[in-house]
Formats: sequence, C-alpha cells, structure tokens
Amino acid sequence: MAVADTAPPHGERVPPAVELAGITKRFPGVVANSDISLQVRRGEVHALCGENARANPR
Repeated sequence: MAVADTAPPHGERVPPAVELAGITKRFPGVVANSDISLQVRRGEVHALCGENARANPR
C-alpha cells in the first residue's frame, strides 16, 4: 500500500489536525501532568506513555 505524501508545499503552513493546550490532569495527591500542549499534524503518530496505576499499600 502506498502512503501519500502529506507534506505541505515549501513554505506553506498547515494547521494541526489536533491541538491541545494547557491540559492538566490531577489525581488525589498526584499531579500527573501540568500545562501540557500537543499538536498533531496530518500523517503524524504520537503516543503518551506512563504509569497506568500506582500501588496502594494497605
């Protein structure tokens, strides 16, 4: 399967397909991330990896 060239013509700015700004996620006692921004352009692939859960000793 061929992949189409998604690059814009030289010098042309293309807006992001997805844009997030100022994202913060908190859990009780933990700030998972703070003031995160992300731009994804057409044809890009991104991943955010981290802990899925923390141990809760009892």
